[in-house]
Amino acid sequence: MVERMVRRIEGAFAVVTGVALLGIMSVVCADVVLRYVFNAPLRWVFELISLYVLAAVFYLTLSRAYVEGDHIRIDALIR
Repeated sequence: MVERMVRRIEGAFAVVTGVALLGIMSVVCADVVLRYVFNAPLRWVFELISLYVLAAVFYLTLSRAYVEGDHIRIDALIR
């Protein structure tokens, strides 16, 4: 039962991180267009979106990557 609950939470985190990555992509693309076409960049994009949301995406997907074996494993420590 706990395993199913953890898998559901990981699935929800996967959806949230997918939406977050699409949001990061959209805001960064909008910033590029505003910066180079209209010479009016969004000053909050890099600090707020690119750094903090990307860090959240990393930590939210870390457990799923470890369970599926996609994360780096060091066999010497496991043995």
